[in-house]
Amino acid sequence: MKINLAVCGRFHYHNYVPYLQKKGVLGTFYFSHKLETGRKLSIPSDFYYNAWLKEYLLHFHSRKFKGIGKYTLYPFYHKIWEQLVLWNWKPADLLHVMIHGTSVRLIKRAKRDKSIVIGEAVNTHPYTMNRLLQEEYDRLGIKMKVYLTKAQEKQLEEIQLIDHLLAPSEFVRNSFIEHGFDANKITVIHYGANLTKFYKDKNVVKDDIFRVLCVSQISIRKGHIDILRAWEKLNLKHAELIFIGALEAELESIMKKYSKDFTYLGMVPNDQLVHYYNKADAFVLASIEEGCSIVPLEAMACGLPVVLSDHTGSHELIVDGEDGYVFRARDTQQLETILSMLYENRSVLEVLGQRCLNKVAHQSNWDEYGARLIDCYQRILEDAKRTA
Repeated sequence: MKINLAVCGRFHYHNYVPYLQKKGVLGTFYFSHKLETGRKLSIPSDFYYNAWLKEYLLHFHSRKFKGIGKYTLYPFYHKIWEQLVLWNWKPADLLHVMIHGTSVRLIKRAKRDKSIVIGEAVNTHPYTMNRLLQEEYDRLGIKMKVYLTKAQEKQLEEIQLIDHLLAPSEFVRNSFIEHGFDANKITVIHYGANLTKFYKDKNVVKDDIFRVLCVSQISIRKGHIDILRAWEKLNLKHAELIFIGALEAELESIMKKYSKDFTYLGMVPNDQLVHYYNKADAFVLASIEEGCSIVPLEAMACGLPVVLSDHTGSHELIVDGEDGYVFRARDTQQLETILSMLYENRSVLEVLGQRCLNKVAHQSNWDEYGARLIDCYQRILEDAKRTA
């Protein structure tokens, strides 16, 4: 059994590609990232192809033109990546590709080679995503109409072509079933955390400030406004709400209304996040739409209790009240109640955090993910042989 993986970027694949190679199932990992990224994969160069040109074109465009013309030129950069992959293509038994609107020709090529194709959905079905976003714009009074993008149109084409769907959560799985995808052709495997990068630092000494941390892109989709509304009502003493992540322009004016209620640290390098996780008392994420957010798992690996909306995907790994808390997306009153309870019962934080740490260590790490993925590959290939 040989498996090719392809993604127009890097995403989370680098976390478990070495595991697949070690287990002897990796054919070629096709991706696009910085030149030095391949050397950091800890696998021989024969097992990966980095179509890096797309990455540098995209970053140059972003710096030079600040997003102007991205809807026209970004798809062109993605086509460059796909063409480079096709020129360097090596057939395998199965192609595992991300449903991102960048791989239609690649999927067709794999199917001509009689390969089975697994499409990985990192978000809900495009129709579900757009519905949730439109509801959110309307709720916040933002005059914006959500339409299918060209990338989403390509995603719909990819969905029609694949043989099997890999979903990171039941939340994603259900969205695809809702729009007609065969439930028998969907496998759910939740993501993991990198236990080398994220860990509980016993040398960190916390003060008496109750710190709540949110790490994610600050956008409509991530639900930051609900966190701020709950936090404002609580009006806690000796407490701090911290946001880390890029701030999208559409939220700037709204966020200014709450500027006194939170500390904004901007973008923080990934290798420095472990410090902020260890200094915090609780992690919160109020996403409106998500596949399976990895940052809560990273927080859990640092022994940090998590409070998650039921649209984060990663909330499915939590037993509510035992190793974290789950609230209904957009329900600020429920979120307020949970945060108030944690504030008033600080002694419970250490217990919850230890349970989170244990869960990630044994169930939600990337080696465990890789093992489940190999089982998935084998089952799908065996089913294909029986059908043939």
